[in-house]
Amino acid sequence: MSKADHDRADPRPAAGPTVPQRRPTRILLVGVSRGRARQASRTLLSAHGSPTAFGFAKSPGAAQELLERGDWDCIVLWTDEMTPSEEVRSMVGRAGMNSVPVVVVGPGPWEDVAPEMVRHGASDYLLLEDLDDVGLRHAVRLAIERGRFHSSELPIKDPLTGLPNRVLFVDRLRLALARRWRQRTDVAVIFIDLDDFKRVNDRYGHAMGDSVLVAVADSLRNAFRASDTVARLAGDEFGVVCEGVGLARALDQLRKTARRAAAIRVERDGAEVAVAASVGVACDSDIDTPGGLMRAADRAMYEEKSQRTVGRRFAESPRTLSRVHGDSRA
Repeated sequence: MSKADHDRADPRPAAGPTVPQRRPTRILLVGVSRGRARQASRTLLSAHGSPTAFGFAKSPGAAQELLERGDWDCIVLWTDEMTPSEEVRSMVGRAGMNSVPVVVVGPGPWEDVAPEMVRHGASDYLLLEDLDDVGLRHAVRLAIERGRFHSSELPIKDPLTGLPNRVLFVDRLRLALARRWRQRTDVAVIFIDLDDFKRVNDRYGHAMGDSVLVAVADSLRNAFRASDTVARLAGDEFGVVCEGVGLARALDQLRKTARRAAAIRVERDGAEVAVAASVGVACDSDIDTPGGLMRAADRAMYEEKSQRTVGRRFAESPRTLSRVHGDSRA
């Protein structure tokens, strides 16, 4: 038999391309007893399937070394303290610096502790008394997907103002709506659109326009809570996501807060301009999608804009403010 015939007759299969092994999802469980760790592992395995790898630490302090050494996709941190300790806060902050999402489980009260934990970098806060397998699975799955999303190359911050952009705004709203049914709290969306902003750019140039946008962004950021999400959605449009019990009864106050924050004066190169804004607020328990709630807020904002008096929206002067009507100057 010739060598060519021998090669054709060789029954051994040709070596195929190497299939890369899928990296396990790595979850660090902190502050858990042995029994609770087993239960949580079974719950989260059913959420992610195999392969999933777990790490365990009895306290936030003991977890610090594991955090530094491991490439974790999510941390689930249990605490029995009504007020989170400095050790818990430090753990959440350190995880955030390492771009690891953290789900905190504790006794509450939710309306006080959850915003604080979010300010320190937590992805979610679950009430211990309401915790069930479904809630834990959903929270961890959302946290992991959010972490992977944020670590991608998609921009999530507006380069001019430093605020979250529309992509991150929608992501935060989606998380807030996911928490709403579990925590029995309200979610409100506020849309803010600057009135006659085009005239600022046309008359003073884009440098003045940028200064106005940065000033509005700073004013809105200072007017709302650190746990709220203030974002620049596009051009001269801003949005805010608010969570909290009783928001449905406080829509008028939210509207006034946003309107006052957007009513600013900016001076640049010897000119001073004042801008105002139209505001729309939506808080509807029947709407359970980000798009639906954003459309409701957008409609409310344009309804207000159509009712406002056009000639009283824009003020300007070289040094001192004076109100202008139409296109005339004082």
